[in-house]
Amino acid sequence: MAEASPVAGLQTFLDDQGAFTLSLVVGMVVIAFYSRKRIGELIRPPKGEEYDFIRTLPIEVIVGESNFYKSYAIYVLMLEFLYFFICTSKPLVLLIANDTTGAAFNGAAWPLGAALLVVGLLPSTPVVSEVETLLRGIAQRIANVPSEFFNRVAKLTRSEIETLFDAAPEYRPERRKYRQIHNILVCLDFPPDEAMMLGRTCIAADLFSQWIINGSRIWSAGEYEAYTDIIAKLKPSVEGLLSETNALIEESYEADALHEIMDMYGVTLKSEALTMDMFDQKRDDILAVKVRWAPETAAAVEALSKRWKDLVSSSDLAVRKLCALFAIVARNDKEAIKRLAGKKSEPENHGGSVLIAHRFDPVLKEVLSLVNDRHDEESSWSEAAAVAIFGGFITCLLGLSIYLYLVDYLDARYFAGAVQAVPTVTSAMRSALSTALTVALSCGFASVVALFLRSLKIEEGSWIPFTSFYSFRVSNYFGIILWCSMAAFMPLVFSYVFYNFLGQTSETQVEQLKPFVVLSSLFFKYLFGMASVAYAISTCILADIITETRQKIISTAAVLLLMIAFICFVSLVATPWLEIPTKLFWHNMMAISSHAAASLVFFYMSYSSFMVRTRISAAGASA
Repeated sequence: MAEASPVAGLQTFLDDQGAFTLSLVVGMVVIAFYSRKRIGELIRPPKGEEYDFIRTLPIEVIVGESNFYKSYAIYVLMLEFLYFFICTSKPLVLLIANDTTGAAFNGAAWPLGAALLVVGLLPSTPVVSEVETLLRGIAQRIANVPSEFFNRVAKLTRSEIETLFDAAPEYRPERRKYRQIHNILVCLDFPPDEAMMLGRTCIAADLFSQWIINGSRIWSAGEYEAYTDIIAKLKPSVEGLLSETNALIEESYEADALHEIMDMYGVTLKSEALTMDMFDQKRDDILAVKVRWAPETAAAVEALSKRWKDLVSSSDLAVRKLCALFAIVARNDKEAIKRLAGKKSEPENHGGSVLIAHRFDPVLKEVLSLVNDRHDEESSWSEAAAVAIFGGFITCLLGLSIYLYLVDYLDARYFAGAVQAVPTVTSAMRSALSTALTVALSCGFASVVALFLRSLKIEEGSWIPFTSFYSFRVSNYFGIILWCSMAAFMPLVFSYVFYNFLGQTSETQVEQLKPFVVLSSLFFKYLFGMASVAYAISTCILADIITETRQKIISTAAVLLLMIAFICFVSLVATPWLEIPTKLFWHNMMAISSHAAASLVFFYMSYSSFMVRTRISAAGASA
């Protein structure tokens, strides 16, 4: 018997489902390449003059390679899942169009068209592009892109850096300079608290200039050289500000108008910073002195005060630029971070650059520890949602397996007699696996979308936290319900397609599926997904309770679980094809109830632990 030629084998492969599979793989590769470019477009791009210089840097340099590739991987997975959803919808679309002959996974046109839809129509069509923006936003938010970068810059600009000088004798000149600026501003009638903030800005410009503009000996040579063009642009303006600050300090101490006030406070070049008590004690005496000033003296003091305000304003912009660049360098130069943390690099025997251990710098080390502290609320909800998805899936699988085994065992032993074989644990777990996975994906996708939209509303200031069911704000959840219902619907459609077109269903049974049957089945699948939407809303409510540190968590969680079970019950009762098979009815009820109960517990425990660490970190930073 003659063997079939390779050409004939390839032709047979392409005539069956091979063309569909091959084009599916090609579409996946195209989407993966497209995603690499698309994920670099931030939905929250840096705004402000302080970020102008970093727009020339690659996005992975700004946010860190690990965060960037994490967002890229998540974005690819979500786009590929959407692509699979469109591809697997082919038989459903054709059956709804009453084309039973084409309702199969063959031909290359559908997968290639779906890939073109994802990479072309999805991001460019005004209404449809909201889906792509949502997916990209979720991927970037889960990976803390660019929120981690903004948080680093915010921590640096708000840090009480002047409080670190006491532990570092080598920073005595900077400490003296800060106190001089502080006392000058107090003598110019700035309250001590305001003088402290303004003086902090001026001294921060000095410190970050040392660590960035003149930081070639601090950072690794290869990493530092990557920013030489940016540093060259910043250097003239920063050095000009530092020179102006030094000149204005000297001019202020030499100003005749301030001599009398400085004498009343007992201020010298080496004095400690004036306190609020000293300011209050001398307040009336100083006002009496100012009343006796000649107009030209008062005008000179007013002009000096305005010059300090202008200088601090310019210094504030320079500090934010330096902090942004410092955050980027500190995020990427891992070798220097280890060295500055006290982990000295061993000399290498072969050629190449060798890191020389820098002297111990407690101030720089403290600033680096501050900027590398990654406890923040934005990463908490995504981590907690992931823990809840996995924990709920495992619990649902185990609980549903035990339930199915007991039901089948009792049915076979006492009701079916010898007609039905006694079930095994393996068969029960196999039956439970697909249901548990579908429920976990449906609830998981919905909860991630809901928590993401909640975080956006919090950022915009439009989110109203949950306080009680009596004051429940329905307006909070309109958009969440819409997006979550679509997210929860997709895994349910997958299960429907796999069961009817990739399972044991024959071609004759597929041809008997009428458009009304398919549409009604999808509609009731959508209703069943509302239980997942209820679970997603429950995670938002739990997050509000944990964030606001409210009590009565057990009673609230019980009400939420009852709400989820009730919605599931109503959706199943409304489904006509579940009127007869009672066993399948309780199968789905058990799956939703067990998954929701376990996931809510896992989410509460995980999110609470994250928030506790965040509060401890915030308290330590402000202490």
